Amino acid sequence: DVIIVGAGPAGVSAGIHALELGLDFLVLEKDNAMHTIRDIYPKEKPITKHPPDYKPPDNLWFEACEKQEFLDRWEKVVKKLGENLHLNETVTDIKKEGNVFLVKTNKAEYRSRFVVLAVGVQGRPRKLGVPGEELDNVHYRLKDPHNYSGMNCLVVGGGDTAGETAILLAKSGAKVYISYRRDKFFRMKEENLSEIESLVSDGKIELVFKSNVKRIGHKTAWLDVDGEERKIDIDHVFICIGSIPNKEWLAQLGLELDQAYRPKVNENLETNIPGMFAVGDLTQTMLIPYAIESGWKVIDEIRRRLNETREETSS
Repeated sequence: DVIIVGAGPAGVSAGIHALELGLDFLVLEKDNAMHTIRDIYPKEKPITKHPPDYKPPDNLWFEACEKQEFLDRWEKVVKKLGENLHLNETVTDIKKEGNVFLVKTNKAEYRSRFVVLAVGVQGRPRKLGVPGEELDNVHYRLKDPHNYSGMNCLVVGGGDTAGETAILLAKSGAKVYISYRRDKFFRMKEENLSEIESLVSDGKIELVFKSNVKRIGHKTAWLDVDGEERKIDIDHVFICIGSIPNKEWLAQLGLELDQAYRPKVNENLETNIPGMFAVGDLTQTMLIPYAIESGWKVIDEIRRRLNETREETSS
């Protein structure tokens, strides 16, 4: 009935709902389940609950917590998928033949009535494109903030990823500078803003608004701050300006993409290819509740269409 590509919160939610509804399905994941949260989210990263009154669908758990608790809880959910979950299996191509999709992987070929893309956008970071960005002290994600205690760290970006990276570094004993091109934060959650304000008051974070990184060295970063050059002594730079979808692969599938290289979808999260849906942060904001809900919603739509088809066939 359906092949789900990706085993993050959106893909697992879709798989669990397909299992509950008795659909014939597979979840194909190129890495391990919850790869982004497990391997890309930093140690001790807080996972916030937005909106605060959000209630996940039955049999799924979600509360504000730290990364490890989320993984521990969802590991039990992932296990319910059983043999329907194929790990370390990379989808290489998807083609539609009539009303059926041919899904090719590095291990096999499958046929399915519907396809759900839950591949996310993490792992392909946006880059600044400045000299020195290739140095080994430049990073696009934070693994363990305790490794940087006592060091000077520059965090580039103004979203929640940048804010949380700066907070974790500062709380672990680093001196942190945040470089952001605007004159204030616009997209950051209130709890992150509050923590940053407190850490600024304590002298652990310094905000450098209206700034752009021009060059990075092994021990120095050069910024343009409102038209004037400023040198900052740094040991490490963390560039947190977002991620981009794998636009080449998505275009290869024949998908229409928006300006952010995300698939264009309708109100049912269906792409321009009938029967192919996109869910999670591949289509919208990188919030886990949205990912969970979008995966669940799409499976409901797929079941509705399967029922209609079966009714037409029987009549």
